[in-house]
Amino acid sequence: MIIVWRFLTRATEMTAVVANSEKQVVDTAFRSIREAFEQTPLLKKLVAAGTVNILADRVELAASSLRTTPRVPKT
Repeated sequence: MIIVWRFLTRATEMTAVVANSEKQVVDTAFRSIREAFEQTPLLKKLVAAGTVNILADRVELAASSLRTTPRVPKT
């Protein structure tokens, strides 16, 4: 939820979701963020209004074209 809060309140920042592996980023971290937008009444309204776009691999804030994207750190 902290990632979602930062994404919505820091309009000039890009937010990245980082995990140990690509599978962990998508299956755990990014899924949790996506589900928050799908299941939380206020966040669901933002998606329905087009303010936030949920895509297969990222969440975009339509007003500023900023987004949160799953990332796997390079080792």
